[in-house]
Amino acid sequence: MTPEEKAAALKEKTGTVIPAGLENLGNTCYMNSVVQCFKRVNELKDALKDFQLDSSNRGMANDPAVKLTTSAKGLMNDLENKGESFAPYEFVNTMKQVFPMFAETDDKGHPK
Repeated sequence: MTPEEKAAALKEKTGTVIPAGLENLGNTCYMNSVVQCFKRVNELKDALKDFQLDSSNRGMANDPAVKLTTSAKGLMNDLENKGESFAPYEFVNTMKQVFPMFAETDDKGHPK
């Protein structure tokens, strides 16, 4: 069984979710800890789960707030279903696009 299948089976049988951790991607530890805190806010988690653009708003898909919300939705889904630690590449890349300061590096190319 894959980690996702194991996590799904355990959730189905016992109602217990195996908590997945987030790997550090070069100075993302603070972001990771905030995301882990947000994961515990059921209202936020439910709102992200239900988020989708209807057909009349598809043109907003490139709006920074929509991009961030869509990426956060995927991240919360992964946190619920992965069953093991993973690197949040998509979310970090979206953060860098929406907030360019997050993508800054020092003179050696290391994240600030």
